Amino acid sequence: MTAADRQPTRPDRPTPPETADLAAGVAAMFGRNPFSLPLEIETVEVAPGSALLVMSTGDGHLNGHGTCHGGALWTLADMAFGAAAYHRGYIVTVGSDLSFFRPAPPGSTVWARAREVTRRGATGTYHITLSVDPFDPDGVLAAGSFTGRWPGGG
Repeated sequence: MTAADRQPTRPDRPTPPETADLAAGVAAMFGRNPFSLPLEIETVEVAPGSALLVMSTGDGHLNGHGTCHGGALWTLADMAFGAAAYHRGYIVTVGSDLSFFRPAPPGSTVWARAREVTRRGATGTYHITLSVDPFDPDGVLAAGSFTGRWPGGG
């Protein structure tokens, strides 16, 4: 692996042709999810074992403190997890550990990056990072891990 391979993909880079079917599958899955549709989560990039999603926070995302509700952020993280794992079929979340470091201000854009950490049989664990800038470690809002099972065996 070269240093260039370890660099994050810029959000304006188009989806490579080999992942076009994967991106279409993730889009279809998200389109069938009535709970998350109002959050307007968008897939920026998806590849086997990784995904980058984005959500712009508006009035409907806010809590009583005037910042983005933790439930909206957790849902964004869960959706990134599902997108990154979708190359093996849909996954069911069986555990999550998400630590919040700072609030997401109203009107902010929140990025969710998911990367596969390990897979054993039908179980996989992914690292999730939520940030206001996917290329700046100082912009991290929350991070953690999600574990799931592929019902079809993965």
